[in-house]
Amino acid sequence: MMKLSDLFNVIDSSSRIRIFRNGENEPFITNYLSCLQYDGQAQALLERDPAVVYFRSHPEIQHRLYEERGLLPPFEPEITRQYEFSDLTIFLYYDVTIE
Repeated sequence: MMKLSDLFNVIDSSSRIRIFRNGENEPFITNYLSCLQYDGQAQALLERDPAVVYFRSHPEIQHRLYEERGLLPPFEPEITRQYEFSDLTIFLYYDVTIE
């Protein structure tokens, strides 16, 4: 079984990570992989090095005028999007579910 440290060794440090506990729908950690070392909650998790139950990439595509059009908000609306395609933006997360 793959451990969290094994997975993090093959993902680029500039990647956005969302970590879920098995059976939960909301992530309890969302950050850049390189910033996890500064997050106390993530540090405790990294020391425990749990097994990875599920892993996938999760693209988020949103309209830049989502509020005006009554659309669902992005997962992190306060973050300036990295890529803009006229009215659309895309942001990629790696979703990791742990034991």
